[in-house]
Amino acid sequence: MEETNPLSFAGLRESISNAILDGWLRILNFLPRFLACLVVILVGLLVAYVLRWAIVQVLNAIRLEVLVERVHLSEILKKMNLKKSVSELIGELVKWVVIIVFLIPAMETLGLARVGDVLNQVLGYLPNVVVAGFLVLVGIIVADVLAGLVKAMALTLGTNTANILASLTKYAIYTFVGLSALVELGIATNLLLSAFTGVIAMIAIAGGLAFGLGGKDAAAELIKKVKEDFSKKQ
Repeated sequence: MEETNPLSFAGLRESISNAILDGWLRILNFLPRFLACLVVILVGLLVAYVLRWAIVQVLNAIRLEVLVERVHLSEILKKMNLKKSVSELIGELVKWVVIIVFLIPAMETLGLARVGDVLNQVLGYLPNVVVAGFLVLVGIIVADVLAGLVKAMALTLGTNTANILASLTKYAIYTFVGLSALVELGIATNLLLSAFTGVIAMIAIAGGLAFGLGGKDAAAELIKKVKEDFSKKQ
């Protein structure tokens, strides 16, 4: 019968003890960083929600929604299936910006530098998103106003293509604004500029044909009237 080597058991016991001790030391070293990360995140959430509440209150106090109603922006938001008010949307944007700002040092505290770099890139990209969104909203308002003006002018001229011209105007502006927003976001800039040139050319040709075909009768009447006035003066 083989004898058991007490040294092998002692070595095994020492290895297990060292592994357990090393694990506890790692946990103890990680714990302060984890707690610091947790504190930063909690403070960030607190600041974010307080700022969101404060901004919504201030915007409501200065009656921002009244201005929104005047420019028909609330109707546009409803079409986009956005149930929040403009004040709440601005508050939400500020809230998430603050959360991202606090998440960056929180991730760096845990040694997750790459995650912090990604969040930095997201934070740097946010202004482009805001500008693009602003362009879209303003473009929709301008498109509706100009389409109404074109329709009124076309009806004054007596053309039967007023609705077509108004629609062409509206969708031309929609196209321009949409492409401008995508360029602002840095999405396929060169390709979009080429496509934009082609679309505008097609819309111009279509608009010219529509106005020419629909307004030829009005133009003929105008020329006839000028001739009659000239004949009377003779």
